[in-house]
Amino acid sequence: MRAAVSHGLTRHTARTVVDIDLLDRQLEEIRRSGFSASFEERDLGAASISAPVFGSSGELVAAVGIGAPTQRLTPADVAQLAPLVIEAGEEASRRLGYRPGIRTQISDSP
Repeated sequence: MRAAVSHGLTRHTARTVVDIDLLDRQLEEIRRSGFSASFEERDLGAASISAPVFGSSGELVAAVGIGAPTQRLTPADVAQLAPLVIEAGEEASRRLGYRPGIRTQISDSP
């Protein structure tokens, strides 16, 4: 990941993460929890919750998510909605032939 952002990170809003160490910590939390939530990190007024979709050999092939204005999707909604988004990602992964236990390809480590 560091190689991909060696030129630096671009700030789009005041909430955009541009500190690589903070980004590393956030990515580790995303891997652990199985989802990502974003509130005005790319566009003002936009929020989203996303989860990975894996292919049959365990590679990351897509993401599923929900997006809405921040007036309708708030941090308070994450606990209720994230499990549903994760479930959708897991179902899509199953339909693509993914089986748990297959090594997933979502990190930089070999």
